[in-house]
Amino acid sequence: MASWPTDICLADHIRPGDTISWSHAGAEPITLIRQFLDQRHELGGPVGVFLTGVSFSNILTPEHADVIRFRGIGGLTAPRALTKAGKLETFPKRYYDFPRLIANDLLPIDVQFVTVSPPDKEGFCSLGVTVGLTNDIMAKARVTIAEINPRMPRVAGDTRVHIDRFAEVIWSDRPLVCGPAPVEDPSPAVMQICENIASLIEDRTTVQIGIGSIGVMLPKVLMTRTDIGIHSAILTDGLMRMMEAGVANGRAKGIDTGIAVAGELIGTERLYAFANENPGVALRGTSYVLSPDTFEGLDRLISVNSALEVDLSGQVNAETLGGINVGAIGGQVDFVRGASLSRGGASIIALQAAASNGKSRIVSRLSDGVVTTPRAEVGFIVTEYGVADLRGKTVSERAEALAAIAHPDHRAALLRDQGAG
Repeated sequence: MASWPTDICLADHIRPGDTISWSHAGAEPITLIRQFLDQRHELGGPVGVFLTGVSFSNILTPEHADVIRFRGIGGLTAPRALTKAGKLETFPKRYYDFPRLIANDLLPIDVQFVTVSPPDKEGFCSLGVTVGLTNDIMAKARVTIAEINPRMPRVAGDTRVHIDRFAEVIWSDRPLVCGPAPVEDPSPAVMQICENIASLIEDRTTVQIGIGSIGVMLPKVLMTRTDIGIHSAILTDGLMRMMEAGVANGRAKGIDTGIAVAGELIGTERLYAFANENPGVALRGTSYVLSPDTFEGLDRLISVNSALEVDLSGQVNAETLGGINVGAIGGQVDFVRGASLSRGGASIIALQAAASNGKSRIVSRLSDGVVTTPRAEVGFIVTEYGVADLRGKTVSERAEALAAIAHPDHRAALLRDQGAG
């Protein structure tokens, strides 16, 4: 677009000591980020970056931390190299907490980068494939700069922003960032986990399903269900296929009837095209997606989340492994609590019983001492060896139920450690 430049002098907008944030996942403004990294030594002093969600671009490296302080919601927000080098500080907070932190200036953000669609005839652009915290940050940031990309779809929901809202814009016609390639040939363990989860999901339920191998395969297993609703942090290709097949029509959600609600799209270009001007898809901000009021309005919400390890009392670690932050609290606790608020809802934490090195992931004590989801919040734990319903169970009953779905090689030792065997 001839009227919009392709380059920007960021020193005109960024001051020493500022914190910069940008859209994540498929909405990462790659051109703006690259120019920011290239110009970082020209900004007059150190700056901060707040990473708001999952990143697939691998654009950040430890060398960029020479004048940039990186902070984020967890280990999924930046390349593993940045995390391993100790260059990413993480916030141990639920995702639902961040809108309030931003609004109350407890997490000040000065400059924001976003990717948007070109404006329509009324001047409104679309945030496209990611909302999340974008509008919360825009309401507080001193400056918002937009990368206008004609490949960005126009998605319904909390996505409309007038072009006059931006201090400056640049033009970029590049492919949007896509999620990781789906694992279409899963292990027998993953398939069995999905079958076990599916045994808890009936017709006319509303589901929240994340990414990863379980997130890829579970929608396939659920293709025999009817009138499924979608209310999720993430809308994936698997959930899209359920919608295309008429399995996920949202007729029985209780609220947002007939609409799949999510905070962002993570998947392929086909998913992005599916959501473009699709009235059956709405991306909403974190304050709505994770709100207790929203959860109370949903019928039979079944939340499905993953874990790195679970101890015999039901405590869940989804964040650290070997002292390295590889996951995030994200919306897990919010959805676990939300499922309990939903009429007839339930939460599921799913994981393989053993790691690739044979070590049990059902443990007597969490190895790093990090508790993502407290035991008081947990409903079902699922492995390839079965389902442990922790609702209404004492501590010793939980230990027995969890040991029963651990890998057989570890069951006796787990019970001995708990004094239950």
